Amino acid sequence: MKDRARYVLGLYTSLDLLAVLVWILFILERNPYTRSSISDYGVPIGLICLFFLIPLGASAIWLMNRKGKEPITAGQRTYFALSKLFLTISWLPSFIPIVFFMAIFEPWPLSLRQSPDTAFAQHRFEKVFTFTPLPSITELYCQESWEFGDGNFYRFKFRFTDDAVVQKIIETLRLEPVLESETNASWMTEGSPPSWWPKPGSLKYQEAYRAGKSKAGLWVDRENRIAYYRSWL
Repeated sequence: MKDRARYVLGLYTSLDLLAVLVWILFILERNPYTRSSISDYGVPIGLICLFFLIPLGASAIWLMNRKGKEPITAGQRTYFALSKLFLTISWLPSFIPIVFFMAIFEPWPLSLRQSPDTAFAQHRFEKVFTFTPLPSITELYCQESWEFGDGNFYRFKFRFTDDAVVQKIIETLRLEPVLESETNASWMTEGSPPSWWPKPGSLKYQEAYRAGKSKAGLWVDRENRIAYYRSWL
């Protein structure tokens, strides 16, 4: 085997092994019995590596082939063809989510969902709170974020003129009052919040509610008629 063909073989093999490792981590991450911090962090890191390394490897192989192809065996030709197919299949799961979530989900600047009172915000409000936003709700904002293995979680901010709206949310989601000594709002800023979400230390509220011991919470600023809600679904 010539040096150039040996280099191509090594490059294909390295990328194949990386892709196999990412697929294994993905399978482990989806299983609650085998999931761990290694799979939680390994899957997104692996997808990012595949996103960049596979095109770079393909470019390097293309540049080497421009200098002239060296004779290879039928077995090597079959292996290269299967590697191309496998790497293409492995690259799409990295390409599609990265581009899709950059363009759609918050807080990426390409998202069109930053504005208040959008159809998206109203639809997600109805999905989370199980009732259509009432006319007394204005300036409704919504952020939808996605996590590996944990599904979606949402942030809402809205103004209200009728206290019955807040009471309906509390009753629908079976929220319980939280004592001031038990309130910890520092986690509200986790997960890259959007620009309309309160900055650390700037949240004003007189009442706080929580769904059991979960992080789902409702903060009510009755003085300014503003409510904030974050759910983890």
